[in-house]
Amino acid sequence: MSHLTLSVRQTVLSLCLGAAALALAPAAMAQTVNSYDKVAHVGNSELQLNGSGTRFKAIFKVYDMGLYVSRTGSSPKDVYEAPGAKRLSFVALRDINAADIGLMLIRGLESNSDGGVLKRYHKEMAALTEVFSSELNIKSGQAFRVDFVPGKGVVCFMGNKQAGQPFGNEEFFNAMLRVWLGDKPADERLKRALLGLPPVNQSTTVAQAY
Repeated sequence: MSHLTLSVRQTVLSLCLGAAALALAPAAMAQTVNSYDKVAHVGNSELQLNGSGTRFKAIFKVYDMGLYVSRTGSSPKDVYEAPGAKRLSFVALRDINAADIGLMLIRGLESNSDGGVLKRYHKEMAALTEVFSSELNIKSGQAFRVDFVPGKGVVCFMGNKQAGQPFGNEEFFNAMLRVWLGDKPADERLKRALLGLPPVNQSTTVAQAY
């Protein structure tokens, strides 16, 4: 075998291995429109970025989203059981009717929670709807987030301004997480990205109406 042939084969092998590595790279590292810091602080807690991704509806980008937890994991159970504070961080990628976001969250909660959870937290669901209803529109590029703060509850922010009063508890926050991580997630591709899992074939994914 000539040195030239060997060199070509080695080059092809290197390219194939590189392509495979990219294909298997975690979705958490996938390019979003907005970059997310690897670390966030909620109260006195330092949290790690578990994953980030983009929510699509049809071909349209709706928002970028990052999930922060105290202990990273690759399954919904890992995330739910991560102790202490948690954060859901969003950046709108188009103008959004804020009230519609609240209603979509409620529909996602209803689709991924049992009747007992819904019955226990009807007041918290009303508070969540009220937070988003207090805003007329969320403009493209605007950041908003939902934190769970131990000892306080669920705290919502529009930009850096707190929106409404704290409500709910960790169980309710985990019920909210199921909107994106549950059995019927808003977007399967986004679910995998938030869990740091490799993407799947786009044609096999399912996106919900919420």
